[in-house]
Amino acid sequence: MLFTEEYRINADHVLIHIHVPLTDASAIRELFIEAMGKDKYFQNYNGEISQLNADQLAGYGMVAGHFGYGIHQQFDRKPIYLSIVRNPIDRYISTYAAFLSNPQSRLHKTAMAEDINSFLRLGVDSPLGYFKSQFNNLQCRLICGEGDFNSAREFIDNKFFLVCSHEQVAQMLQMLALNLGLPAPRLALNESVDGASLFPEKMQLSEDSIALLLEREKEDLLLFHYVEQVFSQRWLSALGQIEVSEPAHSSLATSRAELIPPQELRFMGETDQGFLPLADQLSSDVLKLNVVPPKAILDIGCGYGRVAYGLRRANYSGSYTGFDILERQIKWLQENFNVRESAGKYAFHHFNTYNERYNPNGCALEDIELPFPKASFDCLVSLSVFTHMYEEDLIKHIRYLKTFICAGGQWIASFFILPQSFTMDEQPVNAVYPMRKQVSPNSYISDLEEPLRVIAYTESFLHKLIANEGLEIVRHLPGNWLQRQNTNSFQDWLVLRRTTN
Repeated sequence: MLFTEEYRINADHVLIHIHVPLTDASAIRELFIEAMGKDKYFQNYNGEISQLNADQLAGYGMVAGHFGYGIHQQFDRKPIYLSIVRNPIDRYISTYAAFLSNPQSRLHKTAMAEDINSFLRLGVDSPLGYFKSQFNNLQCRLICGEGDFNSAREFIDNKFFLVCSHEQVAQMLQMLALNLGLPAPRLALNESVDGASLFPEKMQLSEDSIALLLEREKEDLLLFHYVEQVFSQRWLSALGQIEVSEPAHSSLATSRAELIPPQELRFMGETDQGFLPLADQLSSDVLKLNVVPPKAILDIGCGYGRVAYGLRRANYSGSYTGFDILERQIKWLQENFNVRESAGKYAFHHFNTYNERYNPNGCALEDIELPFPKASFDCLVSLSVFTHMYEEDLIKHIRYLKTFICAGGQWIASFFILPQSFTMDEQPVNAVYPMRKQVSPNSYISDLEEPLRVIAYTESFLHKLIANEGLEIVRHLPGNWLQRQNTNSFQDWLVLRRTTN
């Protein structure tokens, strides 16, 4: 970023605010109207700038709108580019809420007819240009013209004066006020009213929808985290000159009542605000899928503890044990989770088994023993675990892990399941993960460069394997990953019961 404490914005510049939709443009607008006057501010949201002549353009000191980099070529002054980016998950939630709450919006009726998860599927699959434009790394595209993080980062570093995250707007306003010779703003940001509070039953974003968003918006997520880091450095360097006056809701003034895993460990990309609601949803799904409340849960591939957090917040009365091959996440949970009255009820273990993608230096499964008695759990959970295993490893893990379920106990597991009718030549056109190659008699992959990123199994193979291992399918909750269906789940969920000792 080009901001320095010494550099000053003046009349020889034109300020250009690339307004990413739903990132609080009003706060910046009000600051510059105060500095320059309302007659110097021009809004270009529908190409209005093309109707201005050179003399009219010369009268404006700032232009803002949903346009990309390059509009400065209309002016004969040096550009000062500004923008705000947002976590793509939060931005999608606000996008849906905005359509939901505004009867005048072109997609209001569609939003009313769908919940937040089915609306996302429509958006991803939609042939409508406006709808589709809200996805596919829009923020990178506005910043640099391409949906690519590396290109956007180069523009951020070399062509933008300041870019901050949505959570850092209060700090950005103070830096800009300092640069313009204004007192530090003491007003809270204007947050538009959306439909989230009006329609709470429609607003629960599922884990699978988050996974889909992160897949489709991965460049924007990289951009968001990069901007947070670089802007923080600029903010810290400017603090000595700023009399800090944080709005009450600023991220710097927010204290968390519950310690949660840091952002660098949350590989699914949840924000601080979104982590606990998702944890609540996951644990609720797990508990509801059990015929009777489980007394002892074993969470296979527990990651950074999302199910554990949700269970604790739901006052789950049983015991919980989680294990994962990711050592950093487990170590953090061991050191930070059991700091309250839950101590003794929750345990986390590192399971150092080999996985080509996630733990290439791990040990063979047959060389590892989990420190639990056999048949000691009445509920096993394995979400997004078998979606990253080759066929031989899948068979070994199911055969080994089933021994920890007591007779009659349940196993809630997610898969990518291919129906009996599946063929490589006739796949659904709207598949999120189209299969690119068959890698074993019963499995297919979607990514040729990273085979274990997504691996799918034929339905007949899974049914036969499950039956052969003394398990029965109690429920099958189909997902949306292959073809759009009337379900909130992205992956396919199976609820299994152990029928033999």
